[in-house]
Amino acid sequence: LTNAPMDDQTGCETDHTTFVLKVSKATSLVADILAEFQHDIDSVMLFTACDREFEVDVNDETVFSKNLLGRHGKDGEIIDLIRSSIRKYKAG
Repeated sequence: LTNAPMDDQTGCETDHTTFVLKVSKATSLVADILAEFQHDIDSVMLFTACDREFEVDVNDETVFSKNLLGRHGKDGEIIDLIRSSIRKYKAG
C-alpha cells in the first residue's frame, strides 16, 4: 500500500510535482507538433494514462511507444518520427 495520491482521471498513483512535470512536457510536445505540422494535421489529442504508457500515433500508426522501447523519447526524436510518418503518408 502507498500513500501516493491518485490521479482522478487515470486512477494512477502520482504526486503533484511529477504530474505537473508530465503535463508540462506533453503540452510542450503538442506545441512543437503544432508549430511544425499545423498545415499537415487535422488534430492533436492527448489521453491520460499511467506513467509507464506513452504513445504517439500518426494516421493510426504508432510511431513511438515508451512501453515498447522501455524509455522516454530523446530530444527531437518524436518530432523526427512524426515528420517521417507524414512524409511517407504524403508519398502515398
